[in-house]
Amino acid sequence: MRFPLIPPLAFSNSSRRFSSSSVFLSLDSDDASSDHDDPPYPSPRRPPPPPPVSSSSSSSSEVVKMLNGLRKDPNLALSLFFDMRDNGFLQDASTFAAFVAFVIRSGSAADLVALFVRVIQSRLEGLDFMDVLDCLAAEGSEPMMLFALDCLIKAYVSIGMFEEATDCFFRPGRRGCFPRITTCNFFLNRLIECDKADSAVALYKQLRTMGGLKSNDYTYAIVIKALCRMGEFEEAVNVIVEMEEAGLVGNSFAYSTFIEGLCLSRRTDLAYQFLRGFQAAKLPLNGYAYAFVVRGFCSESKFEEAEGVLLEMEERGLIPDAYCYGALIHGYCKGGNLLRGLALHEDMLAKGVKTNCYIVSIILQCICDMGLYEETISHFKDYMQFDIILDEVSYNIVMNALCKLGRVEEAAELLEEMKGKKMKLDSINYTTLISGYCLQGNVPKAWEVVDEMTCRGIIPDVITYNILAGGLSRAGLVLDVHNLLSCMESQGIGPSVATYNAIIKGLCIGGKVKEAEDFFSKIEDKNVDIYTAMVNGFCQANHTEKAYRLFRTLSEEGILMNKKTCFNLLHHLLIEGDWKKALQLHNRMVASNLGPSQNMYRGLIASVCRDGDIRSARMLFEGSISRGLVPDVSTYTMMMKSYFLDGRSQDAFNLYKDMIKKGIGMDVIAYTVLLDGFSKIELKNKKEEPDDRARDVFHMIYREMLDKQISPDVILCTVLIGRLCKLGNLAEAEDLWSKMIEHELLPDVATYTALISGCLRWGRFERVDYLLKEMSVKGIPLDEQIKSLLRKDKRDTKNLVLVKHSEV
Repeated sequence: MRFPLIPPLAFSNSSRRFSSSSVFLSLDSDDASSDHDDPPYPSPRRPPPPPPVSSSSSSSSEVVKMLNGLRKDPNLALSLFFDMRDNGFLQDASTFAAFVAFVIRSGSAADLVALFVRVIQSRLEGLDFMDVLDCLAAEGSEPMMLFALDCLIKAYVSIGMFEEATDCFFRPGRRGCFPRITTCNFFLNRLIECDKADSAVALYKQLRTMGGLKSNDYTYAIVIKALCRMGEFEEAVNVIVEMEEAGLVGNSFAYSTFIEGLCLSRRTDLAYQFLRGFQAAKLPLNGYAYAFVVRGFCSESKFEEAEGVLLEMEERGLIPDAYCYGALIHGYCKGGNLLRGLALHEDMLAKGVKTNCYIVSIILQCICDMGLYEETISHFKDYMQFDIILDEVSYNIVMNALCKLGRVEEAAELLEEMKGKKMKLDSINYTTLISGYCLQGNVPKAWEVVDEMTCRGIIPDVITYNILAGGLSRAGLVLDVHNLLSCMESQGIGPSVATYNAIIKGLCIGGKVKEAEDFFSKIEDKNVDIYTAMVNGFCQANHTEKAYRLFRTLSEEGILMNKKTCFNLLHHLLIEGDWKKALQLHNRMVASNLGPSQNMYRGLIASVCRDGDIRSARMLFEGSISRGLVPDVSTYTMMMKSYFLDGRSQDAFNLYKDMIKKGIGMDVIAYTVLLDGFSKIELKNKKEEPDDRARDVFHMIYREMLDKQISPDVILCTVLIGRLCKLGNLAEAEDLWSKMIEHELLPDVATYTALISGCLRWGRFERVDYLLKEMSVKGIPLDEQIKSLLRKDKRDTKNLVLVKHSEV
């Protein structure tokens, strides 16, 4: 198997064949006779007026004689032609054929294409270009006729008259005359560029049935490109087979084209398989094929696979370029894996691959998006030392970081530096600075920047105005906000939903909640986004009750908030501890198919567990699982603790087994909850009714924890010491205490309480006295539990001394 795709850069290397940027298209070296050197295009100087010509006094032979006399002055000949056209003389095909022949002899393909374009656009009636071509052939100049046919097709294609261009293939084709394959390739490629891949394939198939055109390697590559655009990969494979059967296996473009097509269709795994198959078959491949696969894997967030392709490139002696590295760095940075992106950048530089402003801006943007503004500025200064020119995007990212840090004046200095370097400033750069001043509350300076940008001919856009609206609102300048809205409307920039959102949010942040409500009430055509802004505004101002009331009202009217707003409201309800409203909101979200995320479930479960509502906690927990979410170890731990508190140890143990079954990694906190729970059951059973099951479960869980090399922390050590003390194993408790100290786990007041309690229980009063003095030296205050323990046992004078010591 074999196949490919045509990389854009590859086409640029063959611009004479594939260029579509201009209607003045020169033909390849084999397009015209070698004895016709292309003269420069006629100069713009105004030629002398041509002799007057009229249709009544001139004949074709006279025109020919006249043209022959003007071969050394093509400008004058062109003027003559258009004068004749204006006088209606060009109805005669032979006359026009004579002029076409003149242009071919004295001009170039570009001149003839331009001539055809002007004649076509003038819509001369009665002039059939096929008759013109016949006239050229009748004069015994078939090469000239074919040259004219190529130029005519290119003229039609350049102005988008594809049906007429197609007709030029088939009408002469019936007489055995066909344009060159390069002209066909140009037409097919332009069809693809105009999103007419299906038309390109249909034309290719029709031409093949006529048998007059022999496809070359670029033809196959273009057809493969079209089929990949259409998603017809199996048919593309068939074209590759046809190409190979025709003996054209030396074109890496075709194979690369197919690989790119698969990657663009998010079938990069399959593209990689073909790439390796091509490589094994020793078919010609270039670095672009690998680059397409790298970018494909990155677009599908398969970064390890992308790095594997980079390694394979190096093994095959193909050095990955900045294009490959940039794709992978962009993928990592987009996914928030900044460290990996930076490591790749360092690796790229170490291998001698020069970085560029695109890669630098990707890294800077990622650092800035993570809120690491100081680091953004630091990296920018480092990149300034590189031998690259940083562009406006990189500068703007750093300006934004400076503004976020409140260093707006430094951002303004950076803007001045951009001016000094003659960078092309746009509204984005100025808007960034305006945003910085607005965040600072310096509205007058923001207006100064607006004045400067308008003086430089840069018109503020709706984003600029939205930022100004937010800044004015935060400053409480309600009247100025309304004036700004009027100014926007006078300039034909109608306030958008984003504008209203910025004003409502700004007023709420600025503490002008009443003004925000008034503004909200005056908006006539409210949609769900406006309501959403008001709910978010209430939350921003910590008016959660108002936000919830508005949400309920809208919900009852069938107006649904988006998931983000629901999460925001739910988050604020959880913060305020109003879990009942949070639970109601959760139920409405579920009913509207806006189920909370796992993080929101965790917060909601934590709230109801703190309130002791085990029933609601269990409902939420099971609800999250039924929605396909996998609770994390933190959520499982909260549920297990709640079950133990509710006396439902079996349910807690079942959750533990469920975690093991699902492969959810246990942490020391989860083990602490389990061990503490079963320890208390063991001690309770020891008093009431002998039962070793809790003890066996305790030891099983503890062994498993040690097998997984999870070390106890201070809290778990406290639980274990308390258990050992209550069981009378003081020696083991002291041994564990010593190990804590060895491992630099410093006992806290709870740990001291557990050991002191055990020592009091078993009459180790000297040890209690030592522990109390040690706490005093370390500055650990006695809590009420220790004082209570000491007061309870006053059976001898020693204990009375300890009680007095504890009260000092």
